Amino acid sequence: GSSYSSGRLPPHPITKAGVKRPRPDEEDDKINTDNKGVPTVELEALTAGDEEALLEYFGYMIQDSCGHRSESIKRGLNVQATALTFSYRFFLSNSMLDFDPKVVLMACMFLAGKVEYDYIRLSELKDVFGEKYGRHIIEFEGSLLQGLGFCLKTFHPYNPFFGLVNGLENVNHVKKLGLTAGDLSRVYAAGQETIDLLLPTDVPLLHAPARIALAVLLVCAVELGMVEPVESYLSYCFEEEDEYASIMNEVTLIRPAVEKARLDVPKSLEERKQSRMEVWKEAMACLKKAARWGTK
Repeated sequence: GSSYSSGRLPPHPITKAGVKRPRPDEEDDKINTDNKGVPTVELEALTAGDEEALLEYFGYMIQDSCGHRSESIKRGLNVQATALTFSYRFFLSNSMLDFDPKVVLMACMFLAGKVEYDYIRLSELKDVFGEKYGRHIIEFEGSLLQGLGFCLKTFHPYNPFFGLVNGLENVNHVKKLGLTAGDLSRVYAAGQETIDLLLPTDVPLLHAPARIALAVLLVCAVELGMVEPVESYLSYCFEEEDEYASIMNEVTLIRPAVEKARLDVPKSLEERKQSRMEVWKEAMACLKKAARWGTK
C-alpha cells in the first residue's frame, strides 16, 4: 500500500506506474492502517501473467480482424504484422490500465494499413467492432503516434524467411541437394504459418527478423525431414565457421519458442482461441476492475 502523511485519501484517483488508486467512496475494506496508524490503500493492478494473456488475446484479435486469412478485413501479411508490432511497442511504455486496449488495437490496424499502403477504411473497422469506436480511433491516433515515438518503420520475419527459401531453391539446383518442388512448397507454407503464430508473442521484440526466419527454417526442416539438405545449404551460405557458430548460438535461443508455436499448427484459429479463452476471460475481468479508462 501507499501512505499519505496528511491522513486523508486524495479526492481523485492518482496513477503511478499505471496503477489505479480507489476513490474514497469505494469499499471501506480497501482502506487499512499501517503500524503507525496512517491510512494506506490497497492497489488494484494486473499481474505479469494477466498482461501477457491480454497481449496474446488482443494479438489474436488483430490477426482475426485484418490478417491474411481473416474473414472480416482481409489484408496482406505485413498489415497484421505491423499492427501487432505497433500494439506491442505502444504497451512497452504505456499501461493497459490507462488506455483501452481495444481502441489501441483498432488504431494500430488503421495506422498499419496506411504504413503498408494497404488501407483499412474506418467504416470496415466500425462494421467489425461497432459504430461507437469510429470517433475513438480518430481521436486516439495522435496518442498512438506519440506512444510509438513517431517511429513507424517495422521489419518482420516473412521476407527473410522467403529469401532463405528462394536461396535454398537456387542452391538446390546448383548443388543437387535432392529437394523437389513439393518439398520447397511444404517448407514455404510451414514457415509462413509458424511466423503467423510467433507474431503475437514477445519473440519479434527480442530477436532480429532474420534470426527468427532462420530458426523457423531449421525447425520446419526437422519436422519435414529436410535436415541434411538445409544444413548443406546453410554451410554453403556461411563460409566462415565463427560467423556461422555465432548466428547458430542466437538461433538456439529462439528455437524453443518456434517449436512451441509449431505445436499449435494443426489447430484451427478457433480451436486455439477456445483453448485460451478461460485465461483471457479471467485477465479481462481483472483489467475491467482496475482500468481507469473504464470510469470515463
